[in-house]
Amino acid sequence: MSIYNPPSKTQGIFNPSNYGGLGTGGEITIDYLDANYLSFPVAQGNTTLVGTSVFGNITQQGNFSTTGELIVNDVNVITKIGTKQDTIGNDDLTIANTSGLQSALNGKQDTIGNDDLTIAFTSGLQSALNGKQDTIGNDDLTIANTSGLQTALDAKQDEIDINTNLSLNSITLNDLIVNSNLNMDNEITFQAGVFNEASVFNTLVIRRFDESTDVNLNLNELQIWVNDVNILPSNISTLNAYFANWSDKDTPLPARTIEGVVRDVNPFLFDETILFAVESSAEAPVNAVVIKNIPSTLVNDIQAVVLYHRGGDGNVPRALGLTIELYNSIDDPTLLSTLATTPVIERGVRRYRYNFPSIDTYTLGFSTGDSITQIPADFEDLTTTTTTITENATKTKPIGELNINAKTSITGGLTSDTITLPTIGDVESTIQGKQTKLTAGTNISIDPLTNEISASGGGGTTIDNTTDLDVNTLTSVGNISVGGNASITGNLTTPNRVRFSAYRSATELYNSPPSDVVYNIASYNVGSAYNTTTGIFTAPIAGAYFFTASFYSVNNTFHEVQFTKNENVIVDVIRIGITTFGVSKNNGVCQVYLAIGDTLKLEHTQGSIQLIGSPSAINVFTGYLIG
Repeated sequence: MSIYNPPSKTQGIFNPSNYGGLGTGGEITIDYLDANYLSFPVAQGNTTLVGTSVFGNITQQGNFSTTGELIVNDVNVITKIGTKQDTIGNDDLTIANTSGLQSALNGKQDTIGNDDLTIAFTSGLQSALNGKQDTIGNDDLTIANTSGLQTALDAKQDEIDINTNLSLNSITLNDLIVNSNLNMDNEITFQAGVFNEASVFNTLVIRRFDESTDVNLNLNELQIWVNDVNILPSNISTLNAYFANWSDKDTPLPARTIEGVVRDVNPFLFDETILFAVESSAEAPVNAVVIKNIPSTLVNDIQAVVLYHRGGDGNVPRALGLTIELYNSIDDPTLLSTLATTPVIERGVRRYRYNFPSIDTYTLGFSTGDSITQIPADFEDLTTTTTTITENATKTKPIGELNINAKTSITGGLTSDTITLPTIGDVESTIQGKQTKLTAGTNISIDPLTNEISASGGGGTTIDNTTDLDVNTLTSVGNISVGGNASITGNLTTPNRVRFSAYRSATELYNSPPSDVVYNIASYNVGSAYNTTTGIFTAPIAGAYFFTASFYSVNNTFHEVQFTKNENVIVDVIRIGITTFGVSKNNGVCQVYLAIGDTLKLEHTQGSIQLIGSPSAINVFTGYLIG
């Protein structure tokens, strides 16, 4: 391998021709040198290269000086360095082009120190600040303009305390409590139980008014109509409804189970299904249905309450004696004060409609039969039980009290249904035993000086057949006879009207005519006119009576049952031809005038009949006084 010694100052630079010539293209390359075993040492000291191109890497230790261009990968290194920014020291930043930058800086606010805020443009700001109130300290409030404020303040009431003398036109409050004297310069009028037009109910009760418990309840559907809507079905999930006995009204009683289904009040009384044998039902002893959590509703907003009873001549008599009552269980949790009531049912039929104050606002029309979309029409057919009885409900008055436990001075009058005074020695007994003050009038003279009372003439005006008598109530211990017409503008209630309904205690077959037909258990017997031993009805009052009877014919024979008056007068006959079914249910009705003491019975005169008795009690014998 050839050795190349570094040249001296006077020695020429390396000449390749001295070491075997040039490489391909006349260029010196590393490959060429390696091929000729030439080791090219690192230059020592300063080396001057003139017009030299180096292909490969140059490793330089020390300074590298050039007076010409230094090209690396076609990039002029000297020129590139000339475009770079010198290192920026503190306070020596120079920006060659400040276009836009200076404008942006000029718009900035200098750092604001304490007390050195300067606002260059205050248009609008100063006006806004001038309108502001200075901070208000204690006792230094200043109102620049009191127009209207002072007037408003002058109209306000000073604070009312125990030293205030209050003068006003009227005052309405729930309770008036007087711990000292009460002085009245005019009249105190207190009516216990003034009806509140804003009475709100949330509970409805259906119950037997006499609280008897010996008849089953069979109620098909109940409707409460408000603003043309029956409000019960949509609230069925929140209603708390159950059977009970009124004497223990908070204790639910079980419903009947029929064909595996519990016939409870909820849902069967509100399910919008008015079908025979699909009803809420409970066996005796029971006398009430309690329905709570009805949406709170004004009594005056109710249009009507409609009750559908289970149909069938043997079922409708179980409605007798029922009444409907409305309560507010929040204000009256023990259900003692009714807000509204309906007349006690006196005739067993399919439908009962009770009109309330808003019935005139109802717009959906009236149905002639059962309906879940309309209120039944006002029409009663006396010849059938599949009819509607329409009556008006009565709003009642809540109970109120006026308690006076201190001295009361009244210069006018005190009016109350009752007045109870505290016992102060014998004052109460003394006052209670005094006569109402007498005043001079017809046939009575009072001497103003001596207070002597004298009477002249006879007693009061004689009441005869020419007298027009106007009284609040008329009570008679005996009978009242009206020779002309009786005109009644209110309701005529006859809770003691003669009526009965009876059934068999057990199924009975009658196949040996003639014989009297006896229904030996009475569901009710107002007036005690029906004899459950003989089956004979004896009229206690003269008038027109209506009777119904039902039985089954058996054995495919001709059958005959008749209504017999006074043992020998045939009023009506129920004749049934030969049936093809073996057993068939038959019904008969009659209307007859009975004088006091007249009798009526059912007499079996031909064929074979059967009475289905308890517990089903399908066949019944009923009767009642029409008028």
